[in-house]
Amino acid sequence: MTKTEQYLYKRILEDKLTFSRYTLKEISENYFVSETVVLRLMNKLNFSSLKEMQAKLYSDYEMESLTNIEDNHLIDDVEEVINNTFAKSLYGLIMTRKKNNVDTFKTIREIFMTRKSIIFFGIGNSHSVAKMLSDSLRKIGFNSYIFGSTKEVLIFIEFCDPKDTIFVFYTNSGKTHEVVFLAKNVIKMNGEFILVTNENSDYHSNELSKARCVFEYAVSSKEHYAFPIVSAQFCQAIFNNIILNLLISSSDDFMNKLDEATKNLNSWNEKN
Repeated sequence: MTKTEQYLYKRILEDKLTFSRYTLKEISENYFVSETVVLRLMNKLNFSSLKEMQAKLYSDYEMESLTNIEDNHLIDDVEEVINNTFAKSLYGLIMTRKKNNVDTFKTIREIFMTRKSIIFFGIGNSHSVAKMLSDSLRKIGFNSYIFGSTKEVLIFIEFCDPKDTIFVFYTNSGKTHEVVFLAKNVIKMNGEFILVTNENSDYHSNELSKARCVFEYAVSSKEHYAFPIVSAQFCQAIFNNIILNLLISSSDDFMNKLDEATKNLNSWNEKN
């Protein structure tokens, strides 16, 4: 986006309701940009018409109103903190579901089912969430690994077969230095990776844009801090649960083994 388009988009996001009610001429006059800039921004955001863009932003406005997310500030009331946390999680869940279609999940499931190794990587909270899925997949028979450092992944890249390996990178910002650097090296060895990131992240501006598949999750515009981002953590975990359940339900063999595992666990619990 140009600086003018960035300015316009920022103004629009600050007041989605007003934008959704303006005509093209009113948008131009009130935001001090030409009608051409408005239409160019609309096209860059992949909307086919101004009405479609306004409808989407109005829907976002309604969702934020529904979840009633308060701006980050000092809150003394315990109930308000609890409600605000639930609201952020709910917003992330609903908007993320709207963002990702079924084909995204089908593609990821197919990739996981056809690769011999699945390598996860993330930094900080993203590492913790990625580890959850890696550990779960290993329990049901997948060769799934998560490395704790960039160096470990770089070594693995040199020894793995790119045709049999898929990398899964988690990054909220879309510009995490370690993740971008690893993506460069995966691309260099003709490998592929899946990206799990914030829908407003900067991944389009670097090598992460070359991901085989991208799962974008929603984060409320009212979550200003880099940590903690409630909706991001919640949506990354939702991604994990969806993929895990898609894989488990992909065949009768998986379901039968899961039934047997449950029986064994129940038997163990009864005896110990």
